[in-house]
Amino acid sequence: QKTADTTTYTNEIIALNPDKVVILIGINDLYNSVSQATSMANISTVVTALEAAGITVIICKLLPCNEYNVNSFNNALVTNFGASRVKVDFYTDLVGAGTNINAAYSADGLHPNSACASVMSGILTSSNI
Repeated sequence: QKTADTTTYTNEIIALNPDKVVILIGINDLYNSVSQATSMANISTVVTALEAAGITVIICKLLPCNEYNVNSFNNALVTNFGASRVKVDFYTDLVGAGTNINAAYSADGLHPNSACASVMSGILTSSNI
């Protein structure tokens, strides 16, 4: 899903009445050449609606990826939403050579494997969110 697709699910998420929502979106925007400004605007739409419903929003930095350098996107997340919302940094613990995902965490350089999921779970747990 692209960030624009996510905006269509916001009401469904709100209807579930969660206390918190963890958002990890954006890699498909990079894949589909969606501008960073458009991605940030779409994420803002989602965040604004969720927060207006009284839901705490936690935004995650993108995982490293072999095909795209996600650093600019991750930096834009912090710039646009602040460190108080971008509380989960998967990138740092999962990066391998250069800006690629560590090969132990993905067979194709994009999709996380079970070892990656385990690391991500630990990161979420230690984030005290």
